[in-house]
Amino acid sequence: MVAMQKTVEIKPAKDNQLLEVMYIIRTCAEQLAEMGICLWNDMNSESPQILDDIKQKHVFLAYLRMVPIGTITIKPYADIKEAVLIDRLAVFPHFQKRGFAKDLIDFAEDFARNNDFKTLCVNAPIEVKPIVKLLERNGFVNKGAAPESSDELAQVVFAKPL
Repeated sequence: MVAMQKTVEIKPAKDNQLLEVMYIIRTCAEQLAEMGICLWNDMNSESPQILDDIKQKHVFLAYLRMVPIGTITIKPYADIKEAVLIDRLAVFPHFQKRGFAKDLIDFAEDFARNNDFKTLCVNAPIEVKPIVKLLERNGFVNKGAAPESSDELAQVVFAKPL
């Protein structure tokens, strides 16, 4: 048996890829809902914001052998100067626990450094332990309560200096 090499390619999402982005996020939201966590549960109301983020080149898709398997939104963080915010980090459930979320975080770090940002931030629900562990394993530190969000779960800011 030949071991397959994991090669993920991350590219900006195009305007016509809104459905791919939303499908990945919605599938992850359903997975979270099965665990009793309500996050990203109203993606239809967020589709105009996601499309706007795509048009501004803030949304990226991760591809494995030309198939989109994950997405990440990377944009300036309004609440912290010289910081970039990771938002909507999602990997299709079948591809989770294979290092693709770390690949997306590494991509965000490189993106932030290349664009002269000093800090990488994520607003994450503290109750979702897999997300918290992922962030902590990748050098993020809990900085306290995040600004009010529309999500039902209380969120905290995780930050990583670059």
